[in-house]
Amino acid sequence: MTKSNKKRKTAKRSKVSGDPESPPQASPTARLATNEHTTSDTGTTLSDPSMPEKQSDETRSSTQLNASERKHANRRKRKHPALATSTETPSQKPLDKAIFNGLIFAISTLESTKTTDVITEASNADGNEESAEIYNNFKTLTNVLKTYGAAISPQVHKRVHYLVSTRHAVNNLTQRVRQALKRNVDIVDASWIKECVKRGARVETKVYLLNSLAMGLMSIKEKEKSEATRADDSEKRNKHPSKDGYESYIPDASNTGWSSPIQLDCCCVCHENGDDNCPWCTECNLTLAKSKK
Repeated sequence: MTKSNKKRKTAKRSKVSGDPESPPQASPTARLATNEHTTSDTGTTLSDPSMPEKQSDETRSSTQLNASERKHANRRKRKHPALATSTETPSQKPLDKAIFNGLIFAISTLESTKTTDVITEASNADGNEESAEIYNNFKTLTNVLKTYGAAISPQVHKRVHYLVSTRHAVNNLTQRVRQALKRNVDIVDASWIKECVKRGARVETKVYLLNSLAMGLMSIKEKEKSEATRADDSEKRNKHPSKDGYESYIPDASNTGWSSPIQLDCCCVCHENGDDNCPWCTECNLTLAKSKK
């Protein structure tokens, strides 16, 4: 038997017995059918060869959207930092952090070391900054105004909207209080700032204005100053410096007048020497009195 006949016989035996060592190969149509089914693990179909490209496009578009959203979110955080750290619930009404936005303030507190010590002791005892009148402190008041959007000016000029002052500073007519009166700037009490922060909005300033008080004190001070100036001027007019450096004092005309005459005796030296033949004292009262004796 030839080799070719042997091969044919072995091939026939394998077909009849169904040898597991040579599994039947799937046809091309069967392979396509299996590829059309979705796998249970991934849930994606492999029938369309363009599917990976579509998936990559969708992923790329989603990442671009996420990047743009992150960009807008970061921009909002930079513009409104309070929104990024806010932990309030929607039911709570947030306080307006820009109460004094666009306003320029000048501050005059005239605080002493004693006042600062009293404020510190009160805040330590009560544990409440509101009860310690912290709005009378220059640094604290500056920080509060800046926190709520205000700008602070070291001088009182025409662009300043308000001078925040304490009554102690107004009573002493500080330099900034005088500048505010001169430039017609409203002077408000420091308690106005406290009330605005408490309510979360600007409050009407009519009740807190101190301009009338400052103007009354200023008029009294100017009157006293003018009286002192007049007294100094009258005293200067009565003093006349001479060439040798001495000053002669001439009283006012209201204090001067005519003196009454006084009869004086003879002052000749003959009366001291006992000379009765003095040619100058022949008719003086002393000579006449001696002759009568």
